[in-house]
Amino acid sequence: MQIPSKISFHNMDPSSALETRIQEKIDRLSERFSGIIRCHVTVEGAAQHKNKGNTFSVHILVTLPGSEKVVSQHPGKALVRHEKAYAAMNDAFKAITKQLTQVKHSQRGEVKGHTSVLLNGKVVGLDIGQEFGFIALSDGSEFYFHRNAVHKDRFLDLKEGSKVRFSFIEGEGAEGPQANFVRMIR
Repeated sequence: MQIPSKISFHNMDPSSALETRIQEKIDRLSERFSGIIRCHVTVEGAAQHKNKGNTFSVHILVTLPGSEKVVSQHPGKALVRHEKAYAAMNDAFKAITKQLTQVKHSQRGEVKGHTSVLLNGKVVGLDIGQEFGFIALSDGSEFYFHRNAVHKDRFLDLKEGSKVRFSFIEGEGAEGPQANFVRMIR
């Protein structure tokens, strides 16, 4: 980290134990995600709730080259869970870790881009016992489908020759293209 991390407490007494735990989590983030420029964590004690007692919110600001990621775990999101500062802190760090993981994957080009295509075809094979079938296009290309892909659980209504509208995601399926949604048409 290029700029030392900052931990602030608002509307509550500072806690050295909580501060130590937050710093450990910041250090872990810094080890796992290179390129973090700065991390600022704010723990805020909210006014006492008449039935629940004190509530806490945790805000995390992480500065990366060219962007900032912000997480705000405020009491309104999960009042019961955030009656404890440690619970709010844990939730906030889970959320910022998820955001940073997404950034890391997109920087590596690991984010999958799925293009869904809708086509009309005809059922050319069914295996009722194994719960799958095949759909053919007019050009002869075939697509595998499983019972779970059939709209409104109408797998048993399908027959060879049934006309269907289906979608698939390019490159999906171990044996070639696989339909991920199948609907009977008339």
